[in-house]
Amino acid sequence: TDMLTDAVRSGTGRSARINGITAAGKTGTNDSYRGVVFAGYTGYYTSSVWIGHDVYEHSLKNGSTGGEYAAPLWQAYMSKIHEGLEDKAIVDARPEDLGLIKATVCSVTGLLATDACKADEKHKPVTDWFYAGSVPKTPCNAHALASFCTVSGKLATEFCPLELLERKSILVVPADSQLATIEPGLMAKHMPEAILGFADYTELLTLSSTDARYVEHYCNVHSFALDLPTQGELNYARTILDFANTMLDGGDYSLPPSVRSEILDLVRRLEAAVEEGVNGDLISALSLELYQKCADAQGSYYNPGATPTPEPEPIEEDRPLYDYSVTP
Repeated sequence: TDMLTDAVRSGTGRSARINGITAAGKTGTNDSYRGVVFAGYTGYYTSSVWIGHDVYEHSLKNGSTGGEYAAPLWQAYMSKIHEGLEDKAIVDARPEDLGLIKATVCSVTGLLATDACKADEKHKPVTDWFYAGSVPKTPCNAHALASFCTVSGKLATEFCPLELLERKSILVVPADSQLATIEPGLMAKHMPEAILGFADYTELLTLSSTDARYVEHYCNVHSFALDLPTQGELNYARTILDFANTMLDGGDYSLPPSVRSEILDLVRRLEAAVEEGVNGDLISALSLELYQKCADAQGSYYNPGATPTPEPEPIEEDRPLYDYSVTP
């Protein structure tokens, strides 16, 4: 009743609401849209309505739902039946008297919610009724609080400056959970922030820097293995940034939204790296990537009659570019 009251109050059964009367109910749709149904009840009466053809093989129109058609019909006659009646509780007993207790659980795993679950903005914990004795005793094993580097957006390493760290919740789908059996494409569509491929979050947070998965999840901006940038690399980065900002802010180019977004993202990343003044290899790699993106756009989206933005001169490399496919 608690759940089905919510279904009428704010769920699929909203069209069944009766003014001043507590109602609960469930919508339904038959296979191939051969019928729709609403079964509902109040503290006074219970009633169900089904809409469909006498010849059951015939279907209603595609997309028909119980909430759209059956619930309003149920409301139309049930509201008349309840005219003049005062509101009445559907279940005249306290949940505790029925052996129920409330508990807050993780909305992803169903296990006891932790501070890390509460910090997840996309998957907030839920508080609901449980039979006494059936409340989960195990804390959530998918959420954890971890330090992130605000420059790279990845998990922080010991080399990330303290002032650049922020504490956030991560969601690691345990390898033995039901979610781990879902097709990866569906997971990427419906839960893109979930991290897969680990036994649990403990394995991720204790991952060795020699593990091939390390560079995917941990900061690659601040590292002992990468040298500070040379003045030439910094100067070239600033030249490329000027080149890109002129292209973004001027009227000489008709950039599609997707291209503009890609260039802007690279600009922000390169600006952050230059401001920090660390990791010369990353600055060089970002500079070259941004230059190539702008050069491609210059050739494809330049407005005729406008003066092209002059391309910056290539930098004379005074070091080999870092190969990010190799773990330091």
